[in-house]
Amino acid sequence: HAEECILYSSSGEGNVYSEGYPHLTGLADQQLKPIDMNTIKHEIDIMFLAAPPGVSSELTPKLADAGITVIDLSGDLRIKEPAEYEKWYKRTA
Repeated sequence: HAEECILYSSSGEGNVYSEGYPHLTGLADQQLKPIDMNTIKHEIDIMFLAAPPGVSSELTPKLADAGITVIDLSGDLRIKEPAEYEKWYKRTA
């Protein structure tokens, strides 16, 4: 079971998560932390990624190299066909 939930962000570090999503006030009032591999590898064992296109494919190998289990909820590594990825995300796979 999870002992702690830490929220990281590639673009919103320093913001309080529930300020952007007021319906989560009281549930997710943590400040978003920057994605710093030197820090992360000492803080977590598993990371769920729900990132914008392009972010997960860049982060996943770094996290795996640091021994962190990754569960990716984005389409970066899920959509195998480049043409299908480009169709949905309007960017090169």
